[in-house]
Amino acid sequence: MKPVTAIPAASYEESLIRMKNHLGRLAERYGVDPADVRQTLYLVWNRVGQLPEGGPTADRETFYKYLYRALVNELTDSMGQPARRLDETTQEPAQGSMVGPESVSPWDVLEEGDRTSSVPPVEEQIRNLFIRCCSEIAFPEAIRAHPLYGHPSYRTVLDGILGQEPVEEIAQRLGISRRRVNAQIEEMQRLFAQPDANRIDRIFRALPEDQWLPSSPIRRRPLKSLRAPCTTDRSGERVLRALRQFVALGTQPAIVYVDQYNRILQAEEICSAAHVLRLDSVATLLHVVQSDSPDMDDPDYCRVRTTLGGYDQPPPQLIPAFQKLYDEGCLGPLVAAFLDEMATRGQFLVLRELGTTLITMISAADAQALLHSSTAGTLAGAARQLHDQLRARLHALPTTQR
Repeated sequence: MKPVTAIPAASYEESLIRMKNHLGRLAERYGVDPADVRQTLYLVWNRVGQLPEGGPTADRETFYKYLYRALVNELTDSMGQPARRLDETTQEPAQGSMVGPESVSPWDVLEEGDRTSSVPPVEEQIRNLFIRCCSEIAFPEAIRAHPLYGHPSYRTVLDGILGQEPVEEIAQRLGISRRRVNAQIEEMQRLFAQPDANRIDRIFRALPEDQWLPSSPIRRRPLKSLRAPCTTDRSGERVLRALRQFVALGTQPAIVYVDQYNRILQAEEICSAAHVLRLDSVATLLHVVQSDSPDMDDPDYCRVRTTLGGYDQPPPQLIPAFQKLYDEGCLGPLVAAFLDEMATRGQFLVLRELGTTLITMISAADAQALLHSSTAGTLAGAARQLHDQLRARLHALPTTQR
């Protein structure tokens, strides 16, 4: 799933205010809780935000019209046909006006030719949930290795999907509505496509620790089945360190990460040490690489190996202005690490908004927020907001500290 881009017409908060008077009416129409409709609105708003600029999101009115129709379609796909039809004679409310609960949106009475296509039903979302490139054999292991598999509710949903169970059965087993199951599926889809450690932590934070379930199944694989770039050096510092750890602990000191083609992604020195000790197998954990090629020189495989790195991490790849500040010690390593994850275009945007003075004042939390904004497509607005905050912080300092 491609990253969510900025919605030019309206933010979620503005959309919620505009659609506020329709939520209760739609909840009554479909016989569901209003909270389900609000949650559905957020999911649909996110989906509409993935559309390219222009088209159904070209202007504010077109955006609201498209959003409302997508919301109705999604509710119909999830809940079935409504129990009653609304009055189709009510006129459109004025822009920004607060209308009563019985008012009807004019988008309910669009001609058939003007209606947008329905958003994908739940079954299609399930088919699109998982990483497409992994093999069928590696797929269940990769899902069960994900941190979300340790959460009871998400584990039940994942097991149901892996078992190709109907959504109604999953919802019944959990004691929640089909809409809630659909929301969890959408949440997992986003986290699989764009991992977010903070979001996963918040999901587990709401659950007592004694209810966490074990995840990350570790599987032993024969050494001869694993593939790694050719190397003849088995006396290097990393291999010697692994050998000493093997001897001191009496067991494997680290997990070896492999992909769906049994290529080693990390901890290659563990395999070399195990070979020296004449071991036949090592404990491994699957990390699916989004690649269709099993070749050792596959660019996607090489990129992941470089990203995971080893003991010797490469220096951050920064634009010249930031690199100079980093070399001079004016830019902290944590901030540099977050900037390194941004594209060059994003780094130049941050430089244009903050300059070389304010950039040295940002914290690691500020840099992390900028990175998340870059992923969500709202970097420009976030950088301008941070600029105002830093200027206010700078003016609040005593003169002697400036």
